[in-house]
Amino acid sequence: MENIKVSVEKYSTFLNKYKELHEHILTDITHCEDELKELLHTEGGFHATETSKTIEEILEVWDEMVKTHLGEGFDKMEQSVYHYINFMQEADNI
Repeated sequence: MENIKVSVEKYSTFLNKYKELHEHILTDITHCEDELKELLHTEGGFHATETSKTIEEILEVWDEMVKTHLGEGFDKMEQSVYHYINFMQEADNI
């Protein structure tokens, strides 16, 4: 790996730190979801019902879009770095 001066150890460290960041973000989202769920009201009149509907919609968006997007972004980043390093290693062998 002469073209890029990244050891396997540094790459692993980078990847682990990125994984930690990803997990931290997901933990924060889970915390927010838990807080929102505490605001849900099954019985309580019109305003409680409307508030609960809004909160449920937010939770659906997080499940369907935000978490999925974060997971896909993480996977794409990991694949990109992996492919780049492999490409540069192959270039060193030419």
